[in-house]
Amino acid sequence: MKPVFLLLFALLLLVPTPASVAQEATGPRILQIYRDRIHSGRESAYEELEIQAAQAAARADSPAPYLTMSSMSGPSEAWYLVWYDSYLHMEETADSFFRNTALSAELNRILRSKGDLISGSDTIFAQYRPELSYGSDTGPLRARFYAISTVRILPGHDAEFVEFRRNTRLAHQKANEPVSHSVYEVVSGMPDGTFITLTPLAALRDVNLGLELLGEPGKTFRQATISSETQIFAIRPPMSYAAQAWLAADPEFWTTNAAARPLNDSRRPGATRRP
Repeated sequence: MKPVFLLLFALLLLVPTPASVAQEATGPRILQIYRDRIHSGRESAYEELEIQAAQAAARADSPAPYLTMSSMSGPSEAWYLVWYDSYLHMEETADSFFRNTALSAELNRILRSKGDLISGSDTIFAQYRPELSYGSDTGPLRARFYAISTVRILPGHDAEFVEFRRNTRLAHQKANEPVSHSVYEVVSGMPDGTFITLTPLAALRDVNLGLELLGEPGKTFRQATISSETQIFAIRPPMSYAAQAWLAADPEFWTTNAAARPLNDSRRPGATRRP
């Protein structure tokens, strides 16, 4: 994974906190997404390097678990997700990373090695919107796949998106549906008015590619949208650095992950911490 923490302190000064974010958030407040766009036919070489990065993070007991996914639709991409409980948590993690010079050097080496394997990369920061989400925001746990919807709203029309998501949430609540939709508002790295919705999936049969259109709110929402895209991703255990909660929830799935070890290993910092 790209050593994104080398730029983190500067980014912390630039990432605003939306005034509209509810204060009652109970899940991780900050989502960091790092994306690589992989050249066609170079996926195997890319995967080998990223497995090395995950192994390096495990050897160093890195305090920042991350989830790696590869695209099953759209362009060939790898996404890396890191969750933080707060900006302070993010700053503390960055400080720990800076002090681990061996890990920083190894990840920089890997970054240089994969330069000709990718066409570009970017980093995105987004803030959790609990009042627009549904279900528990618990990360992957027993998930095998993710559906990720990215919506960009016309300037001045955020209210239509908020109404749409709230109506969707109410519909899920009334039906008592066993699904989870975690909505994040992008605060850096993509145009203003961009929202990302993460939906963990236990199986591909659980995918619902259609937008949930709820009568008039759904129609109004469509009219207020610049663009809307849903991509399907497969979680890649060997390329991830798993949190202990993920390992405990689904040990068989995470067998090939570099962080897989006895759950009572107290040497690992943040052993009970969420990603």
